[in-house]
Amino acid sequence: MIRPCSSARHPASTTAEIATAPLPPEADRPEASPEALTPGRILGTFETTLGDDEHAAYLRDAREPSPVYGREKITHPGLILRLANQALGRNVRLGPWIHVGSAIRNHALARHGDRLAARARVTAEYERKGHRFVELDVLVTANGETSIARIHHTAIYPADRRVQSCPDKSTRRIERSLCVGGQTSPKDIVDIDETTGSAQSSV
Repeated sequence: MIRPCSSARHPASTTAEIATAPLPPEADRPEASPEALTPGRILGTFETTLGDDEHAAYLRDAREPSPVYGREKITHPGLILRLANQALGRNVRLGPWIHVGSAIRNHALARHGDRLAARARVTAEYERKGHRFVELDVLVTANGETSIARIHHTAIYPADRRVQSCPDKSTRRIERSLCVGGQTSPKDIVDIDETTGSAQSSV
């Protein structure tokens, strides 16, 4: 779920509101855990530059009907949101995870070729019904000087999971325990797309 926020009630952020930090080497990322995601922790800053081909692929895959993004070389808000996912996944080993929701405040336009950075701070980490939740405050900037968006990002990473292979091998079925005894409910089974990390209920 994505919820836009009114800019009138939430003035634009400055780029100094969340500090930058180096990303850990991929092989050295810790497992996602309460210890690795302590509230107040500044995560490593994920940076990327998205070219014309990557923008075109996203617009095609998202079936975006408006021609303005391609014509004006504007970075789609969906691509900006993906940076919040990267801010989490490039700092800890997540395994299968679920994007619960995001509240986004857009401050300015990003365009093709901008150097985008996702600065992130952990704001909450807690347990609910056997799952671990983490909430991030993510500030997306362009070229180190322009605040593009502020994202309140919430994700689940299962504390107890069992992985089953699916017939097409493109997804993994994750059973997440709802109680201490290890019982699972049919409504709590999801399929994880291996290429995108997204989750869909299989029931």
